[in-house]
Amino acid sequence: MASTIKSVGQQMSFFDGNVPLKLTKPVRLIELFAGIGAQAQALKNLGVSFEYHRICEIEKSVVDSYNAVHGTFFMPTDIMKIKAEDLGVVETDKYDYILTYSFPCTDLSKVGKKQGMSKGSGTRSGLLWEVERLLKEMKELPQILLMENVPDVLSASNRKDFFSWCAFLESLGYTNRYALLNSKDFDVPQDRERCFMLSWQGDKYFYNFPQKKPKTRKLKDVLEKNVAERYYLKEETLEKLNLTKIYRTANQGIWLGNLYADARMSSEDGRRFYRQAFETIRENDCADGDTIDAFNKRVNKSGVSPTVTTRPEGFKTAILVVDEPMVYDGYNGVIRSDGSCVGTLTTNCGADLKRNGQGIIESEKRIRKLTPKECWRLMGFDDEAYEHAAKVTTHSKLYKQAGNSIVVDVLMEIFRGLF
Repeated sequence: MASTIKSVGQQMSFFDGNVPLKLTKPVRLIELFAGIGAQAQALKNLGVSFEYHRICEIEKSVVDSYNAVHGTFFMPTDIMKIKAEDLGVVETDKYDYILTYSFPCTDLSKVGKKQGMSKGSGTRSGLLWEVERLLKEMKELPQILLMENVPDVLSASNRKDFFSWCAFLESLGYTNRYALLNSKDFDVPQDRERCFMLSWQGDKYFYNFPQKKPKTRKLKDVLEKNVAERYYLKEETLEKLNLTKIYRTANQGIWLGNLYADARMSSEDGRRFYRQAFETIRENDCADGDTIDAFNKRVNKSGVSPTVTTRPEGFKTAILVVDEPMVYDGYNGVIRSDGSCVGTLTTNCGADLKRNGQGIIESEKRIRKLTPKECWRLMGFDDEAYEHAAKVTTHSKLYKQAGNSIVVDVLMEIFRGLF
């Protein structure tokens, strides 16, 4: 069979079907590596009538949160120990099954272990091949499969395994289409790019991934109004991060924001950076919300924060002009925001700022972490869902569960095309 794998933006080929892919039967949802149930939340938000058929999730605290959010009664399960019959795919003539599998990215992502997902590797990302085992065991196959993972699934080191996986699905009669989608393109103030692949039985259907939506929300729209003092960094912590005093420019009357310097930066490097920053402002037309790239002496007016991760090695330098909440990206070593977007939330987004590289700068000398509720909001969950989960799990685990989830708004747009 010729490859039917395509990314968004490619032309339709003669291998595509001519019938729009639509689900018309009662839907049963199966979530492997379920997390807190972003897929279920997306269907619920769309008003789709569906059955919480099965989930597979090994962490008890995550399952507790899932049950609290969705009103279900699932138990933790290990994908290496379940069998196909445990997933209950039966009577596919009466039901449309959606099976989702957001397998661990631990060994794929740029900030992970980079040990890959090869079959037999024993890595956490290699758990993908447990899905292969389950599909091989099934007497009836789900009509729809949905994969989500980091973009690195398509990297040079992982591409061979990814396309081997696609070829396996084709051998079972699936047609595959994949796309890289970023939540910031779907009116979510988070720069989170992920690879999604939709697979469906048969070759007579076609499906197109959703297009970008207009941006109407900024980061300030999801921030809490009153935040407890414990989220704010203490003076000694700010000093360790080399947070300088905020300077007001003499000739423009706008705030010249905060310089973060790598702990290894020499005094001369720091002085040179300041000099370049002020020269950049003098030589360019700057406005509130612009980012100042001092090294290249240019102004960035994109208003989008780069990906924020949890790793500490990025404490390089950045300076900016702001009049709204800023986002500090420690991994990439920049502060860049007009309040419109944060970077990718990770499992350590509740750790200290030096570890997770993310901070919200609200005023002259105040910088804080995101709250867990704000992280859940940035993943597309409403406050009611968060409050339910907060009753059954710990503060630190709420952060981790958000970082491990999928942005609900993106899933909604993907699923919207199926109904």
